Amino acid sequence: MPSHRETRLLHLNEMEKLDKTLFRLEQGFELQFRLGPTLQGKHVTVCTNYPASGEVFDRHKFRTLSWHNPTGKEDDSDKYCKLDLQISGSYQYYFSLGNEKSGGGYIVVDPILRVGADNHVLPLDCVTLQTFLAKCLGPFHEWENRLKVAKETGYNMIHFTPLQKLGMSRSCYSLADQLEVNPEFSSHNKKCTWSDIGALVEKMKNEWNMLCITDVVYNHTGKIGTKSDPNQHLQIVQDPDYRRFGCTVDMNIALATFIPHRYFTYPFKDLTVEEEQSMMHQPDKACYFMAHNGWVMGDDPLRNFAEPGSNVYLRRELICWGDSVKLRYGSKPEDCPYLWAHMKKYTEITAKHFHGVRLDNCHSTPIHVAEYMLDAARKLQADLFVVAELFTGNEELDNIFVNSLGITSLIREAMTAYNSHEEGRLVYRFGGEPVGSFVQPRLRPLMPAIAHALFMDITHDNECPIQHRSAYDALPSAMIVSMACCATGSTKGYDELVPHQVYVDQVDEDIVAVTRHCPNTHQSVVAVSRTAFRDPKTSFYSKEVPEMCIPGKIEEVVFEARTIERSTSPYKKDERFINGLPNFTVELREHIQIKESKIIKQAGTAIKGPNEFVQEIEFENLTPGSVIVFRIASKLTLADLNQVLYRCESEEQEDGGGCYNIPNWSPLKYAGLQGLMSVMADIRPKNDLGHPFCDNLRSGDWMIDYVSNRLISRAGACAEVGKWLKAMFVYLKKIPRYLIPCYFDAILVGAYTTLLDVGWHQMSRNIILAFGGTLRHGLIPNLLGQGTHARYNCRDAVWWWLQCIQDYCFNILAGVDRETGFVFGGNRFNCGTWMDKMGESDRAHNKGIPATPRDGSAVEIVGLCKSAVRWLLDLSRKNEYPFNGVTIKKYGREETITYDEWNRKIQGHFERLFFVSENPADQNEKHPNLVHKRGIYKDSYGASSPWCDYQLRPNFTIAMVVAPELFTPERAWKALRIAEEKLLGPLGMKTLDPDDMVYCGIYDNALDNDNYNVARGFNYHQGPEWLWPIGYFLRAKLYFSKLIGPEIYAKTVVMIKNVLSRHYVHLERSSWKGLPELTNENGQYCPFSCETQAWSIGVILEVLYDL
Repeated sequence: MPSHRETRLLHLNEMEKLDKTLFRLEQGFELQFRLGPTLQGKHVTVCTNYPASGEVFDRHKFRTLSWHNPTGKEDDSDKYCKLDLQISGSYQYYFSLGNEKSGGGYIVVDPILRVGADNHVLPLDCVTLQTFLAKCLGPFHEWENRLKVAKETGYNMIHFTPLQKLGMSRSCYSLADQLEVNPEFSSHNKKCTWSDIGALVEKMKNEWNMLCITDVVYNHTGKIGTKSDPNQHLQIVQDPDYRRFGCTVDMNIALATFIPHRYFTYPFKDLTVEEEQSMMHQPDKACYFMAHNGWVMGDDPLRNFAEPGSNVYLRRELICWGDSVKLRYGSKPEDCPYLWAHMKKYTEITAKHFHGVRLDNCHSTPIHVAEYMLDAARKLQADLFVVAELFTGNEELDNIFVNSLGITSLIREAMTAYNSHEEGRLVYRFGGEPVGSFVQPRLRPLMPAIAHALFMDITHDNECPIQHRSAYDALPSAMIVSMACCATGSTKGYDELVPHQVYVDQVDEDIVAVTRHCPNTHQSVVAVSRTAFRDPKTSFYSKEVPEMCIPGKIEEVVFEARTIERSTSPYKKDERFINGLPNFTVELREHIQIKESKIIKQAGTAIKGPNEFVQEIEFENLTPGSVIVFRIASKLTLADLNQVLYRCESEEQEDGGGCYNIPNWSPLKYAGLQGLMSVMADIRPKNDLGHPFCDNLRSGDWMIDYVSNRLISRAGACAEVGKWLKAMFVYLKKIPRYLIPCYFDAILVGAYTTLLDVGWHQMSRNIILAFGGTLRHGLIPNLLGQGTHARYNCRDAVWWWLQCIQDYCFNILAGVDRETGFVFGGNRFNCGTWMDKMGESDRAHNKGIPATPRDGSAVEIVGLCKSAVRWLLDLSRKNEYPFNGVTIKKYGREETITYDEWNRKIQGHFERLFFVSENPADQNEKHPNLVHKRGIYKDSYGASSPWCDYQLRPNFTIAMVVAPELFTPERAWKALRIAEEKLLGPLGMKTLDPDDMVYCGIYDNALDNDNYNVARGFNYHQGPEWLWPIGYFLRAKLYFSKLIGPEIYAKTVVMIKNVLSRHYVHLERSSWKGLPELTNENGQYCPFSCETQAWSIGVILEVLYDL
């Protein structure tokens, strides 16, 4: 599986029917079906109608998926069956226990939209659509100039209302002939054909980078002289005295009182009621009586209101469309072959010439009919963009239509908002992922989704916003819609301010602020819109606009715009053309600094100097109908981030504080935002509003005040973050208490993500230089001791420091063997490597004795030294480093050893002295009697206790990563295989071979007994499974598998990902959101381990980077 592959996991559970749950995926994703807890150990079969490779989709044809076992064992916990999703559309799956279906659902695969001659991708969220009323476009030869206006104003998709011949009413959706182009598009010397329209659509795609869609209308046709099925016509048996349930109706009074809509039509002259009744009982006449279509308020959209069992017509519940006739398809094509064939041909013409369709009146279209038609369309246009209007008022009902039909986007309308607060809520609801959404891993569970939105400021069949609101509102409402991270749209006439129907931060009552953050570039923009739902000429708008706190430094005003009225002749409706308001225009200024703005002035910065990141903005001229967009930068140091995001209980106690304790639950793991985020990450997906965390927020402001006041009590940038949060919480405290958990979460998520925007590389450089400043006698300290009590008690730190310099941008107490070039040092009375446990038990007599001295030449230090020497040699040869070796004093004389000589010495001696040969007679082996594992690399060479050299530990894998040239690939691979078999645990690596006589995998630092080997945690590095070495083991496996061969490499990648999946599960479940220092044997929890350590997660990140 390619390393960049997005994979989603869908866990199946017994009797779980998810037909009303929407799962959206993208082409190129892999979907894995895995067994949930209720199906473990049972014989489960998964079937789907997603076609096998090379086959054509058939909605009714299901196939069985095969199970994959990544570990090679029949293990229900990790086996899966999968789909390689390469075709857009809607697909069904179900699973069975034996022969009985147990559950199932749908998946919807989004289409990939492409534009331009190079077919580059147009993301769904980047669609900007404009609707054109086709009947207003005029002759076809004039279309191009009219449509080009949309291209030049930034739209990339055109929606044409139906282009077919219209019925007598000339309504856009009352079609006289679904197969014929509207003759109004033809000129006197040129007939417009579907081929002409298709050629223009293709030109717009290739040359203008624009796509085109049009409507399909399936549930009615225009009122014409068509006859209905004589065997299925509607018969009404009317009581001659108009009695119902024993009551008599005086029809003369009724008709005089009410003006009834006509529900049926026929192509005859007007008839009396008696004549109509008579003809309806004559088969040759009754077939010409047809029902009008319409809309039924509050009806079940899954029910056909014209089918038997419905009383909609009899009870006169239909809001009738008098220019249409409802089509009667039956349940299958055989019920009405002509109609199904006719509408299929209509669909195929549309799919052939357009990139997508809008399903008109989708909620009233029989689902089985729409399924059949869209299946036909997708055979011609595989990546069909399907949008629909649904007025079900119920998300589950929406999902039934989206799932069954594979709808790409549902039309959502900003005009439904009754005020700016509601308009902001619509942006939050439909506008894609909110600012601060988590950066998700590529392998993750498949989560339910809401339907993708095509968010429109106005649709073509809605009331004109200028009539409904005011002309001033067009600009801010368009801005609000454009800030939604989803497909957006408008209708021709909105931008032109046509004053008649042509067819998420709430700052105050009229001001909406929307923030967008790009997780790739780490840039943020804040758009502030002052809406004008009421006409400023006749309604009061306060000149006092609240100040805004903008987190981060404002780099620039991207643009600002104001709707202004100018002196010109008043609007007069043109009888021939659609014209807009001439007396309104937009004053626009782009890419300016704050001081140049005419809308705002900078009231002040929250903190002066390099840590400045909060700015308070006072608006000067944010009049109704104005918008302004800021680009934001934010800078914090790593030390600041540690204060704001983390700090555990003991760290906080040093400053006299502590982590927040949630009543009836537990204290937070961190005092900073991560402590809160960890809890909310568990609450949010479940919507667990009954959690004690939410109860605490609803009950009072204690947690809210803790978050801000804790930071305000600190100096510098942290205090300013606290002040900004406090300013935001002022608004939070004013809303109803039941809403506070939701909005508290939203504020913290946004702040959390914004705070992660830091210049990591520069700070890494500063840290490396800072440690360089501690260099004494050739050593880097093992512990800084708050800068006053540094401990220079390790031999390896300086080499790790040099490795860091290599990765990011020698007079030594320990010696260098002149013959081998190996760094050596230490003795059996000190521990100078990372395995630095010093005995602490008087009772067991190990106090002051190192458990793992590893004196001599430790394998990882030799590897690090080789890496540093090779690097310096390379720099020297490139004249990027002024020295070509090191100078030492020996017996009072100076002597130079070149890097080239040093490098060759290590290379020449390493395998000969470190590799434990599989040949017992190998003459290089000094102590063959101590060998108990062959085909491995020694942990050290030249130890004062020679048996320590032969212990199997994971340290040799470090040398493999930093200096792989030291190892013969075949030998390295065998050694790694032994390490995998003996040392690899669920999360970490055993620090000692379980076959070793002093191995003990349980670390208990509190245990004080007579056992020398374990008392007071003496076995810290004698078996417990440390996490950081696993990173080097996996990287070494990856490196050498490439050298062995492609088949081994492929298997290794799978193995590594399986190992990493366990770390992912731990990260997901850990409230610390980190990986521990170590575990006890076989991955058991160790209470004496640090819950989260930087190097544990750091090495995993390096593995992912190598992958």
